[in-house]
Amino acid sequence: MKKIILKCSIVFILVLIGIIAVIPSNKSYENTPWMKDLQDDFKIVDLSIPGTHNSGSPYNFFEFLGKCQELTVENQLKIGVRFFDIRLQNRNDELYIVHDMMDQKQKFEKMVELVNKYMEENPSEFLIISIKQDADPINKTKSFEELTMSALNSLNNLNTSNSLPNTLGEARGNVYILNRFTSTEFGIPAFNNWKDSTSFMLDSLYVQDNYSVKTVEEKINDIKEAFKFQEENDIVTINFASCYLKDLVFPYHYALTPALDINDWLNDYVQTLDSTGILLVDFATEELVENIYMRNFK
Repeated sequence: MKKIILKCSIVFILVLIGIIAVIPSNKSYENTPWMKDLQDDFKIVDLSIPGTHNSGSPYNFFEFLGKCQELTVENQLKIGVRFFDIRLQNRNDELYIVHDMMDQKQKFEKMVELVNKYMEENPSEFLIISIKQDADPINKTKSFEELTMSALNSLNNLNTSNSLPNTLGEARGNVYILNRFTSTEFGIPAFNNWKDSTSFMLDSLYVQDNYSVKTVEEKINDIKEAFKFQEENDIVTINFASCYLKDLVFPYHYALTPALDINDWLNDYVQTLDSTGILLVDFATEELVENIYMRNFK
């Protein structure tokens, strides 16, 4: 019994200090610019847009601590993801992608370069990038706001409008910012009025982000309610399918465990819908992303 406890303690310590890391998938994916086959007059409110929660978090320890995606941002772009939820940290006056305290081994400037290249090659598409400070700064002399706005202004296709346009034709070629990092007017405002772990109106958007739940069934009901709202109202909906199960014992309540069941359900359920709205998932797969954007071609 003592040996088992000792082994478990050693593994736990290795996790904490980061010796054991999980490498994201390096599989090659074909590019899928699915928006190019849609008419310019397609209403944004009727679009089914695949998104990812904690989009820049394919690295972590084992398969649970903080990891929310298997695919890199580059591969997510290729398979058709068009909404990215990015969490950042100011470290030595440089922005790094993180999930809470978990480093994701990528500077934000590299993602900006990636997005610039992708949008230059795929002008039929548009992107929405949500930006949030997710960890306290380390050795900083510049503010998070200053660094972030400077980095975002390096986006060649940046659109700082405070709302999304009405049609796809107006949106093509643009990168919109969901601003969760500052109260300063810059992009779609979401800093002051974002509510924690619930559903709420956010100016011209409806958001479902109840991430702390007791059961997968509770989360599925939340997702369904947001789908229903999307169907009954002429309002763009951001629907988070991500969650953790708060009553289970470490580490089984982290993102992967509920995502397996939720994504399996979504693969079938989204095919019954006229529109999914903006649907953010953990551990996005090529199959699930395709099932979401194909609702635009029904």
